[in-house]
Amino acid sequence: MDVDVRCPVTTVNAGAVLRRLGQAGVTALR
Repeated sequence: MDVDVRCPVTTVNAGAVLRRLGQAGVTALR
């Protein structure tokens, strides 16, 4: 059960981090 809960949460967290890095990269390019 723990694995089932952690997998989606980790995916969401990774997505949020990628979005932040993407925004930072775009800002740096500008």
